[in-house]
Amino acid sequence: MDKSPSAAARPYFAVPLSVRPQAVKAARTLTKAALEEWALDCLVDDVVLVTSELVTNSLESHADAIILFLVREADGQVNVTVWDDGPGLPEEREMDLASDGGRGLLITRAVSNECGWEPTDALGGKYVWARLGPKPNETER
Repeated sequence: MDKSPSAAARPYFAVPLSVRPQAVKAARTLTKAALEEWALDCLVDDVVLVTSELVTNSLESHADAIILFLVREADGQVNVTVWDDGPGLPEEREMDLASDGGRGLLITRAVSNECGWEPTDALGGKYVWARLGPKPNETER
């Protein structure tokens, strides 16, 4: 099965990512390609940003496995989900202007319509997800 976005006229894809810093760049590239394939260029910046933050958080959780899921919904929304087998659940931190990190979930919450996380008992680890796109009550301008 070809998992590349360019092979996907389908509204979803799932890609296992390497557990190395290069995974963040790969996730950004794949996400941008999928959104362009889906003609959702207007969402590229926000969805790529959120994808980058969620994959970075997975790497920082000392995961041994990471999978990126993207789903295009019929209402124009895009769901970004990252599963990893790392221990613990994400925690939002207080904003520390002196710190180089710790803003991923704050950024995700700021640009997403919804976001959250769920532990995966059967697989271990957790899913961290965000839903982005036009707000349900937004009208065309």
